[in-house]
Amino acid sequence: MKKLILCGVIGLMAACGPAHVDNGPGPATRQPSVYDGSPDWVRKGSGAFGGERGKSFFGVGQASKIQNAGLRRTAADAQARTEIAKIMNTYAASLVKMYNESVSNGDPNTAAQESQMVTSAMKNFTQAQLQGVEIIDHWISNDGSTEFALAQLDFSQFKQDADKVKQLNDRAREVIKARADEAFGEMEKEEAKRAPQQ
Repeated sequence: MKKLILCGVIGLMAACGPAHVDNGPGPATRQPSVYDGSPDWVRKGSGAFGGERGKSFFGVGQASKIQNAGLRRTAADAQARTEIAKIMNTYAASLVKMYNESVSNGDPNTAAQESQMVTSAMKNFTQAQLQGVEIIDHWISNDGSTEFALAQLDFSQFKQDADKVKQLNDRAREVIKARADEAFGEMEKEEAKRAPQQ
């Protein structure tokens, strides 16, 4: 009888067994991204960078969900040029600030007039420089939905062209040329801080 009861208890325990534990869904599957397989410049984005080609301003444009390939490319190129314009405006503002620091010890009235003249000249110069922007690369996402364009403005050309800005007096021109590398370096440091950690 004892054997029969023991077998019954063991049979009951085996039938109940451990309850099935639901651990929830398996590991989440990552959704595909338009950046999958993209070149480094797509992920790096716009900014002021040094490299094999020397110092340059780079703009990355992006156009999505445009069926016509020609229109999509034109839109990506335009966006890349717009990014360069934003960078150049920031850079020109930095140069004007540095120039203001260099003349602030003089006569306040003269310094203010010079500052206005330099600000106006740098705006015109920046606009003129944007004509030298080149589109140097394109990349289309693996799913074909998005096109990226890479625009470049060469920094050495920018510095050479500073001599041609007629509205700048000699003093302003020399200060801006002398501080150009410093301003570029500061922008480069800022870009490095903003860059996503990979």
